[in-house]
Amino acid sequence: MQHKHTIGASLIIAGTAIGAGMLAIPLVTAQYGVLPTVLITCFAWAVMYLSGLFVMEGVLWSEENANFLTMSEKFLGRFGKGLTFVFYLFLYGCLLVAYFSGIEPILRALFGSIEMATLMTVLVVTLGLIIIFGMLWIDRLNLILMIGLSVAFLSLLALASEQVSMKNLDFYQFQKVYLALPLLFAAFGYHNVIPSICTYLKRDVRKIKIAIFIGTFLTLIIYLLWQFVILASVEKSALLFLKDQGLPVTFALQNVTKSPLLGKFALGFSFFALTTSLLGVAFSMVDFLIDGFKMKMQGIGRMGMTIIVLILPLSFARFFPNIFVEALEYAGGFGEAYLNALLPALVFFVAKKRRHLQAQMQWKADGLWLFIVCLVALLTIVLQAFVK
Repeated sequence: MQHKHTIGASLIIAGTAIGAGMLAIPLVTAQYGVLPTVLITCFAWAVMYLSGLFVMEGVLWSEENANFLTMSEKFLGRFGKGLTFVFYLFLYGCLLVAYFSGIEPILRALFGSIEMATLMTVLVVTLGLIIIFGMLWIDRLNLILMIGLSVAFLSLLALASEQVSMKNLDFYQFQKVYLALPLLFAAFGYHNVIPSICTYLKRDVRKIKIAIFIGTFLTLIIYLLWQFVILASVEKSALLFLKDQGLPVTFALQNVTKSPLLGKFALGFSFFALTTSLLGVAFSMVDFLIDGFKMKMQGIGRMGMTIIVLILPLSFARFFPNIFVEALEYAGGFGEAYLNALLPALVFFVAKKRRHLQAQMQWKADGLWLFIVCLVALLTIVLQAFVK
């Protein structure tokens, strides 16, 4: 049973990371070729894996049920807490709007005969009840969604691999490959669920480390396989055209194979990818706000917070379908870089180097890892601000 919880936590991490960003990654990395894409993707994974361990340390140095706000206030003061609060709401609010907006056309394509209002109501009520019931139910639903995601993903790979052409892999370009970092940072974002994972695994350091590694490594493997098949089966010019048109990469797969079956799997994959991320972001945001306002984790307060977290982004997505696009571009470069890299590194630095607290795990060359994570985070912010 204990191993099941660790595996479940790993799948929650993977499910949170694997989302809408996956549908855009090949469109950005197409211009660089396979080798540069593999290297920059692995580099982004390593940075985000390290920063996830920094988050774990910060959470375990804090009291029970602590979240990003508690951790920020304890180690960075009120200013750090306020900054974290603003970045958290901005980033994950934008993501929730994006996921609701992105899933609407998918639901319409899958269940065209049913009113959209009915479909969205069923989706929100189901997610809301699961979040209110707590982590065990979230674990169970996420397992079902991840199974669906895996089946759809493997089916997509199998159908698309028939179109693989090695001539599409004959080029590579390392110049400016670092411009893919902001999107990859967003694609490897899972840190928001770590506080809840720590509570779920009863603050067992070994289990948490295993869950973070398995969850992020599974995400890395899926991203690498996904990009290889896409880059090898679809011409570079076609991918860049889709990027300019703002169309998902699954559209390219459907055109390449001319297969109605692949179209269904593409819709299914998109649905499961968006739903797993929607679930992970929503429940972690509920826990975050409950922690910030010092509310009880269960009861009426959790129910009310769940309603707010789901209804507000849904309303924005329904009434202002295009408002989140520009904000998402900045969310990846600013929000992810600060919350998921710079903040955890600063917390670890203050706790271990200034306050001399004992780390929960054995670190080798922790100063080097701190420097790398901070440098990459700052580089990503600069890229988003001045280069994008």
